[in-house]
Amino acid sequence: MDTAEERLKGQAEIWEH
Repeated sequence: MDTAEERLKGQAEIWEH
């Protein structure tokens, strides 16, 4: 139930970079 959220979290880290 958390696949897109996990991907969003990973992208959020890259977005902050």
